[in-house]
Amino acid sequence: MRIIQDAISNGLLILAVLIMLYFIFVVGMLDILIYPMLLLVGALVLRVFVNRKLLKDEEIDRTEQKTILVYYLLGLIGIGLGSWFVQGLYDFPIEKYVPSLVLSGSSFDIALFTVLMAIVEEQFFRGELLEWMSNTMTPTTATIGNAAVFMGYHLGVYGTNPDNLLYVFIGGLTLALITVKSRRLLPAQLAHITNNLWSVL
Repeated sequence: MRIIQDAISNGLLILAVLIMLYFIFVVGMLDILIYPMLLLVGALVLRVFVNRKLLKDEEIDRTEQKTILVYYLLGLIGIGLGSWFVQGLYDFPIEKYVPSLVLSGSSFDIALFTVLMAIVEEQFFRGELLEWMSNTMTPTTATIGNAAVFMGYHLGVYGTNPDNLLYVFIGGLTLALITVKSRRLLPAQLAHITNNLWSVL
């Protein structure tokens, strides 16, 4: 299976690099960029050496726009149902994840960081890792396995709190499912960005 990364997906990847440069040169917080940089490098390594694809500018026609919108909305519904299932709106522990960013006191920087994380996490987990998994195992196993790996990655942020991990698993499962069904990265990227912004604003 090939996951399409169109001009907007690739534009979000460039935006992620620009946000990283902002945090390095304007805010002066290189320390908070370790995880996003590792995910970005990992995604690019998977893209070039494992999935063997290069950046392509895939055009989006009218039908594909509707497909992207439908899967984006389905992603938000799935994440919202996951939040409801684990009893209420999920509260992203930004103060635990990046305390130096919280101490800076800038809501703009916090929102920008969560957008950055959504872009690079989707690029790595759904854009590249899920494509590789889908080509080496059944789509169902790849989808569930991808959500499990995504949840495991978040152990460092959320610890072993079962409610938080269940929420992340359901969110990861939703994002993997809409990526497999739409065969596009953009709906998952947009849903993840929306979820992260909603959680911190």
